This record gives sequence, structure tokens and C-alpha cells, in this order.
Amino acid sequence: MSSSVRSSPSRAAARRHCGPNAPSAVKRRRSARPSWHRLPGSGQIGRGKAFLERYPWQRFEPHAEWASWAGSEGHLPAEVPYTAGIPGGVRITYAPLPRAITVDRLDPGGGYSVLYFDPTEGTTLKGQPLRADASGKARVEPPNAPGGDWVLVVDPEPAGPR
Repeated sequence: MSSSVRSSPSRAAARRHCGPNAPSAVKRRRSARPSWHRLPGSGQIGRGKAFLERYPWQRFEPHAEWASWAGSEGHLPAEVPYTAGIPGGVRITYAPLPRAITVDRLDPGGGYSVLYFDPTEGTTLKGQPLRADASGKARVEPPNAPGGDWVLVVDPEPAGPR
């Protein structure tokens, strides 16, 4: 038998500490860590997926110009509202901080429904209808809910009979 095929003492030791015949201390250490599906983030991802599936998210486009922080408080470069949606249609904005945002480039003559989504709990809350000012802007306060981040859905209300 060639030396490359023979088992070395270190390989034999490795075989004793891996697999189904591993010492119980090694098995306990591995099973002490929670599985990913038991961690809070996995449930939040599932709730976020279910929320997005209510909308034609495949048609969404990113639009950084559709939302910004209201006011002049400082923030880190990554702590900005992120918006995606369909031009002339539904918009979804993720706000990483519990601060008011300015929704921009709305139709000044149109009405909009508002829905808040709590990304941690997966709950929704209907907001007051929204109307933009003459420049197409509207200020939206965060919902009165615990937590830091929040999601805003702004959806054009259908035009009534004329």
C-alpha cells in the first residue's frame, strides 16, 4: 500500500471526532446553537415576503428621489429612506429610523391612501389619506408604534366618476 493511501494518526483522530460516532461533548456543542429558522430574523423575512407579495413587486423600480427625511436632523449616509415602486402607481418606502419623511413627486391633484407596515411584527396600520402640496410633496409622520424602522405604502386612490 502506498504511503498516500495509508491513514495518518491525525486522520484517525479526525474520524473519531466527526460524524455519528463523535463524542457527546462535540454533539452537544453543535446542537447548542439555534438553527437559523428559530432566530427572529427568519420570521421577519417571511413576514416581509408575505407583505411584498400583496403588490406587483416584480415591476418595482428604485427611486431615491421619491422620499427624504423631513427636517434637518443629521444621519449616517446609509440611514436614508429607500423607495421603490411603479411610476404613477404604488410606492413602498423603508425608513430605517423613526422620523418623519417627505414624500416627493406626487401628483398635486391626486389623493393617496397610506398604509404603514411594521417589519418586525408584520402588522399593518391604515393611515390618514394623503394629499400633496402644489409642489408634489407631502410630509408623513412615522406610525405610533414601538421600534425604529417602519415601512410606508403610498398608493394612488382611484379617480372617481366625473
